Amino acid sequence: MKELRHIAQTREQVLAWTIEKAERDYPGQICLMIQSLNLRFPEERAVPSIDFFVPADGFADTLSRTFIIDGVGVDVYARSWARLEEMAELNDYNAHLMGEGTVVYARSEEDRQRFLALQARFRAHLADPDFMYQKALERLDTAMRLYQQGLFEENLGRVRMYAGYVADYLAQAIACANGDYFRYSQVSQLEELARMRTPEGFCEAYEAIYRADSAAALRTLAEWMVRQTRAFLEENRPPRPETTPDWNGLAGWYQELSYTWLRIRYYCAQNDFRRVFAWGIFLQQELDIVAEEFGFPPIDLLSRYDPDDLPAFAAWSDETERQIRAILTEHGAKIAEYADFAEFARENP
Repeated sequence: MKELRHIAQTREQVLAWTIEKAERDYPGQICLMIQSLNLRFPEERAVPSIDFFVPADGFADTLSRTFIIDGVGVDVYARSWARLEEMAELNDYNAHLMGEGTVVYARSEEDRQRFLALQARFRAHLADPDFMYQKALERLDTAMRLYQQGLFEENLGRVRMYAGYVADYLAQAIACANGDYFRYSQVSQLEELARMRTPEGFCEAYEAIYRADSAAALRTLAEWMVRQTRAFLEENRPPRPETTPDWNGLAGWYQELSYTWLRIRYYCAQNDFRRVFAWGIFLQQELDIVAEEFGFPPIDLLSRYDPDDLPAFAAWSDETERQIRAILTEHGAKIAEYADFAEFARENP
């Protein structure tokens, strides 16, 4: 392997070349050059280098280069101000570039301060539990989609790749729930997780992925890690802010959705399990949404669904409707309900 001191010297020379070329060939068009040394070999970290540059808005980038010098690969690439904004909002995979980045060249003090302001926003987000919890849920959602994609792969290498990224995004979700990020991106996550609260057994399962030698073992580990992380995030959900729910708004929701309960009763009586199922899944989703929004216990409609005993399901569906009506009554919400049209017309002239 190339002597690491020589690699460091090459990095330093490339930075000097980039600055010279920017000032000579693109005067005023390069705002910043940023370094983030955590993914370098330790022997390289003593000298300044460049990870990416920030061109002026509207600049047609021609400074980017990829090349190899005496066996050392170099990538000089651009990140726009818009992309830096995404990094500050933790919407970019490479959060460490914002958290650990330092300015090695600035066109002006204004440009330097603009970058430092983005770093300050990044750190403020880390200290905001509600913001970071949403970011954790986004990482969890990505991990679950990757897990689903891996279910349909047969090639061991591709399953291994999907399982690795499932573990990566789940680890990111855990870091976000801790108000943290990985300073070394994905390459030292187990070491960095040691300073964080984690689901029980998560790190051991992550370690097992490194050694798993079959697609079935990888899928089993990935699924278990998804389940553990989901439970961990639910247990560590930030307290909801104190608000006064709009119970009359829930009454309006019920007045609209009452027709769905009527549909379920009708199709149960017709023994039409297909339509009962279709309206049942729709109503379950709606029940989940309002339970979350209004803070009452979840109402489990579909666990009682049985295509071979629809009368029992109809009775249970009616019970869930009674539960909603009881919640509305308890909170003094008025249901706009009339015995017939004549009564409606009298009260709504």
